Amino acid sequence: DNAEKLALKVVGRMRLDSNNTEHILYNSFIKNSVEIRPVELEGVGVFGVEVSLQLKNPQRLKVNPDDWKDLDRVC
Repeated sequence: DNAEKLALKVVGRMRLDSNNTEHILYNSFIKNSVEIRPVELEGVGVFGVEVSLQLKNPQRLKVNPDDWKDLDRVC
């Protein structure tokens, strides 16, 4: 119960920040994308939650080919 309450507080704060024009999350939070799933850690009897959500990305994503010239050396 505590893990879900904490997750809801964090998600609630993200939604609040998404309405603030001065905040980095402004207009990016997608309320209907939030999923909170209970999880149990194997063998220890401890429970928690897994949270997933989506954010809109207001930045234009453009690839610069020069950023990937060293790909064969780093992967």
